[in-house]
Amino acid sequence: MSRRPDPTARALARATPARPERAIQAAILALFRAHGLLAWGFQRERAGRRRASHIGFPGCPDVLGYLPGGRGLAVEIKRPGAPLRPAQAQALDVLGRHGVATGVLHSVDEAARWLAAVTAPPGPVCPTPLAPGPWP
Repeated sequence: MSRRPDPTARALARATPARPERAIQAAILALFRAHGLLAWGFQRERAGRRRASHIGFPGCPDVLGYLPGGRGLAVEIKRPGAPLRPAQAQALDVLGRHGVATGVLHSVDEAARWLAAVTAPPGPVCPTPLAPGPWP
């Protein structure tokens, strides 16, 4: 019986802390796709060079896509220690207020933890007990 390697372990093996953002983004996209997510990054090839895409809006996150069930995802990829630009922080805030799962990720390991958190089933609902009242 052949055992398939864990997709998270494969993605972690490809990412190292010294990698530039585009390499971290490629590894995170591989992780997302290995988990069956529809996700894409905003990098494109042009004349043999990778360049940022002109699709989107100021501060548009590096990775967009959908989680199982149709909820949107928007992730900004940063090298460890690199800060968000104000437009990026504002875009993530607006998207989050519209129900999109947002995050700032610095590594594949962090992406795996984020993915587990946003795809975890909700906990049990604890209804507020009814106050005593005049009902029968």
